[in-house]
Amino acid sequence: MIGSKALFLREETYLGRLMIILIAICFAGLIVLGFGKISLGILCLLAVFLCAGKIENLFLLFLLTFSFFSIDEMSFLIVGTHPIITYDRVFVALLFFIFLKQIALRERKLLPFDKIEIIFIFLIIIVGFSVATKSLNKLMGARVLTDVFFIPFIVYVLSKNLITDKKYFKKFVSVLFIVGIYLSMLAFYEHFTKKDIFSSAPEAGVAVQRMVQEDFGWVRPNGPYPNDTTLAVCTAFCFFIVLYKYITLDSTKTYAKLSHVIVLVMISIAIFFTLYRGIWLAWILGLLTWLLIRRRQLLKLSFVLLLLVVLIMPFFIKFLESDFASEFYQHRVANVANIQDRLERFGYALSFFKESPIDGIGFQNYTLIMKTASQHNQILAMLSETGLIGASAYVLLFLFLFHSSIKNYRFARDKAWKEFSLIYLSIIVVFLIAGLGLTIGLDNNINLLLFAISGAALGPKRDTLLE
Repeated sequence: MIGSKALFLREETYLGRLMIILIAICFAGLIVLGFGKISLGILCLLAVFLCAGKIENLFLLFLLTFSFFSIDEMSFLIVGTHPIITYDRVFVALLFFIFLKQIALRERKLLPFDKIEIIFIFLIIIVGFSVATKSLNKLMGARVLTDVFFIPFIVYVLSKNLITDKKYFKKFVSVLFIVGIYLSMLAFYEHFTKKDIFSSAPEAGVAVQRMVQEDFGWVRPNGPYPNDTTLAVCTAFCFFIVLYKYITLDSTKTYAKLSHVIVLVMISIAIFFTLYRGIWLAWILGLLTWLLIRRRQLLKLSFVLLLLVVLIMPFFIKFLESDFASEFYQHRVANVANIQDRLERFGYALSFFKESPIDGIGFQNYTLIMKTASQHNQILAMLSETGLIGASAYVLLFLFLFHSSIKNYRFARDKAWKEFSLIYLSIIVVFLIAGLGLTIGLDNNINLLLFAISGAALGPKRDTLLE
């Protein structure tokens, strides 16, 4: 049988672990050669030795390191201005290879595909067909398709199949807790020093550099990501994960609860530093969703919320007293030209949709035709570029995510899992509301983090995961 003939490949044997370690050595070597960063290669190598071939630990390592470095910094074999091989693509491919090997050798069973995975595959096929038949730049279209849909799909499958017990679920939450602290610390550093940490990357720190050059008096940090939008949304996701850790802590652990409140304050301020009105609104609505559903326990949390407001207030007052406050209001709130620009983008997107309502003008063609960043609305972006077919699949995907989160909350038997289901629902609300004013659904960093959380939240029998 396959299992007995390939016993030497199994992870529980020394040869099986040696194979994983050899793959890791090659991977670390590529990192050293590509980045010229020996420390980073050694870090990955040591981490794999510590993981001892456990794919669950490797997956958590990927989530941690992926969020710790800029996308552009973590790429090598540069062709032109766009990387062909990137950290996320290589690491996810490595994880998926090990995962498939385990299934082939019957070391683990592949969980049945759910409706979300089926719709996701359908969406990838639709977008892939659009790239192949209509894209004006097929290489760019294929690259974006891979990063924003295909890799997040693989991450969803891995998360759903690997985060299946209490031990790894706690590790998963702890990793995102650390990521939240890291992102907020970077936001503080860049805001107060007006320096971008990943300034060597070709596309990183654009917002920081521009604001310093124009002497705005206020820096919108971008952290390890190419732009400040990504930092704001990913930090908002981590805020709710930290909130979950806080509300599930033992009530006797006073110092632990206080430390979690401090982290919540740090992350809240980091979100404020980005100065994105739409993301502020999305974060607040996500928090309100959590509060309203949890209204019976609202009084118990009132002190924490009051403390959050009090600690954030000095930064808000500083912002109001700065010269930038009035300029921000004029440029970001009362700026008629800014409003008209958004309306024009919406109008162009709708006109493109009318030209080709069934399959759109082609994935990623809006940016190439209009020579502008985006449609500033996720649904309009899908409608204009992939038509009714692509937009319907995209909307259906998130309707199922939203419905599944509500269903999990209603029927969860375990209290801690019920809490996490509600936290996940709040994260989905943040994503959907932010997508009304931004095309965050085409951001690979945001999608990867969102679907890693989704896989952990929506797998089968999750109500017994923490029992």
